[in-house]
Amino acid sequence: MSLTLDAVLHAALMDGSLVDARIHQPVKGNSLAFTRVEVRPVTIRGALLFQFTFHEKARDTHKNVEAIEAVQQISSLINGAFRQAQICTTEAIYNVTAHPDGTTRIRRHAVADANRLPQIALHDRSTRYLLPEGVPCGFLHRLGIMTEAGEVISSKRAKFRQINRFLEMVADVVVELPSSGSLTVIDYGSGKSYLTFALHHYLSEVLQRDVSTTGIDRRADVTSWSNTTAEHLCMTGLQFVCGPISAVHVKQPVHLAVSLHACDTATDEALASAVVAGARVILAAPCCQHELRRQLNAGQLESMLEYGIMRERLTELVTDTLRARLLAACGYKVQILEFIESEHTPRNILIRAVKRSGIDTSQAMLRYRELANFWNATIAMEPLLARLGVLPQGD
Repeated sequence: MSLTLDAVLHAALMDGSLVDARIHQPVKGNSLAFTRVEVRPVTIRGALLFQFTFHEKARDTHKNVEAIEAVQQISSLINGAFRQAQICTTEAIYNVTAHPDGTTRIRRHAVADANRLPQIALHDRSTRYLLPEGVPCGFLHRLGIMTEAGEVISSKRAKFRQINRFLEMVADVVVELPSSGSLTVIDYGSGKSYLTFALHHYLSEVLQRDVSTTGIDRRADVTSWSNTTAEHLCMTGLQFVCGPISAVHVKQPVHLAVSLHACDTATDEALASAVVAGARVILAAPCCQHELRRQLNAGQLESMLEYGIMRERLTELVTDTLRARLLAACGYKVQILEFIESEHTPRNILIRAVKRSGIDTSQAMLRYRELANFWNATIAMEPLLARLGVLPQGD
């Protein structure tokens, strides 16, 4: 018998087996202020309730309701304003996809060890992930992050959290991608490909989209290994190409471009290439920003630059701010977010850019120029855009 959403919700909430639920990927054009919802059971004054957390851009709001109302509200959200949900119970993980025609697809994954899940009545339950613990995942096992049974290896827990944090950021921008048809994804500087595999798995397996993902890296050994691994895992649509970013032909149009920890000016190359390819969404986590270290010269602020560690940190901040300004000048709405917690790495910035119409690109270019002139600095991304013929006006 096929699963139904109402049956899953009633079983999870009415019998007390719900661990938590995540509702995300808003339907385009909905009028709601929040972009995702999380639900978890809480005990308040001895009564079992369900706490809804509504995530908006600037704040989160909370609401506690009883089981019957929680079932109705979750069902309404999934069948109306959102396309995706993940419902975690003590026995299974349910990935839910709501289609535009009103049908709902539910995929059930048994939990490898139900005893490892927290008891449902605890207010301070442990974090749940888009790729949850306890559920076997082929590529995570192959990459040495998870055992075959689905247990996260202790030495790889930070990497496991990083992967899930990245997927949460992807989940936030899925609404900006085409809602139907094939998606084209490019990973510039894919390296060991942990996040490339995770991204392709999330889009193709969790969201059930037709995806063509290409990872680009200069090192033949890592691209060869990644291609072999993708073939072993039967990950259709995932390939890796060896070569410099500028020399690799990119299939267009590009819907999602990512660049994760490409060192120094390789991030500039990736951003410029993504702009030329017309990427709808760009996610970039920069690394090792050395280019401006000797360029920075800001007059009265020169005393701050005498100290090596201060110059290094200022170099990173100025470089990424200039990159964000240039992306805005190319017609993108740009946010700079925390990628992972700063205690794991000081390089925890992620630049998120979404293509938008109606942006005053000339004014944005002037703002970039003012900041560049203040610091007497020019980032590699500027001449790259000029050479590719897409440098915005206003310079």
